[in-house]
Amino acid sequence: MRRAVVISSVVCCCLAGPARAGGGAATDAYDDITGSSVVDVHGLLDAYAIHNFNDPVSGANQLREFDFRDRASLDYARLTLAGRPRPVGFRLDVGAGNTADVFEQQDPARAQHPTYARATSFVGQAFVTAVVPFARPVELDAGKFSTPIGMEDNEAIGNWNYSRSLLFSWAEPTLHTGLRATTRLSDTLAVSLFWVNGWNAGLVDGSGMRTVAGAATWRPIDGIEVAVADLAGLEHPPTDLTAPLSFRNLFDAYVILSPDSLASFAFTADVGNDRAEGGVHWWGAAWYARLQGARGFAATLRGEYLSDPEGFVTGTRQALAGLTTTAEAGQRVRRVRLVERLEYRHDQSTADAFDAATPASRTHQDTITLAFMSAF
Repeated sequence: MRRAVVISSVVCCCLAGPARAGGGAATDAYDDITGSSVVDVHGLLDAYAIHNFNDPVSGANQLREFDFRDRASLDYARLTLAGRPRPVGFRLDVGAGNTADVFEQQDPARAQHPTYARATSFVGQAFVTAVVPFARPVELDAGKFSTPIGMEDNEAIGNWNYSRSLLFSWAEPTLHTGLRATTRLSDTLAVSLFWVNGWNAGLVDGSGMRTVAGAATWRPIDGIEVAVADLAGLEHPPTDLTAPLSFRNLFDAYVILSPDSLASFAFTADVGNDRAEGGVHWWGAAWYARLQGARGFAATLRGEYLSDPEGFVTGTRQALAGLTTTAEAGQRVRRVRLVERLEYRHDQSTADAFDAATPASRTHQDTITLAFMSAF
């Protein structure tokens, strides 16, 4: 494998273990593509069943990202066609399910161009890549790709927990459309620069390509990974995508510590501000502890806190706290990876933020989830 050809895949694969979650430089470029042929075909199936102890009348789990239905549901069925850059490559992810529904809801084009927003929501990523052979080769991507912000991925199978954190769901974007350039400054440090059409936008109704970002991933020694990213530009308010654009800045960082093959720990934080409504801000932090057992068994505990004092990102003035525990069993059958997760989650708010049959339950939400994922 030539180093000059696969910069971002080397960054993602060599800087992480098998249960990789990640943002930072060149998130989700070709890290899960085998490169065994000119065009690789990969698939992902993610389904879950949830019981919400609040028994919400709406049938929806509040303040959740993709696992928002209080019943058995298809989170994502995705097909990937990709070719690693040699020196030109491409990636196309198309899928349906709750994930695609959320992509549509978050797209600023939904208000004025609903048909376009629905059609493009089935495309999770679609970009072409060219490697420029400088002394430090630069990988250029053009199209739609995942955000460099945050420790968690859009797909649950790459994360340590099944449900996405409050930070992922409310403090961060999920995807961008535009240009990305990635290079390795050394064997331990990779950086990416982004010029994109805003938060969660396709080709229309975003920021008019007035959003930029920078991200870096650093691994000084085995078992330590540090990532930082900053995203700035003109954006629509997340709870009113028809409102005027205003300047927004979001800083994100995380660190992953893996002292041995059995234990991993992580901490991540977001700090955001926006000039809308005379100036608003939000911030949050989360910590993770994961134990990897024998024969594919693992357990992860996540604690988190999100402060949204003006209600800008969640729509309600509140502070949120959550605790999630996830048990995992995984196995591989030839090329197919099978993962089952059982998860209990408790969320607490300072406001009546949750749908519940009784008023006393509207400040908290408890759910139990059984999820099945398969990837090849």
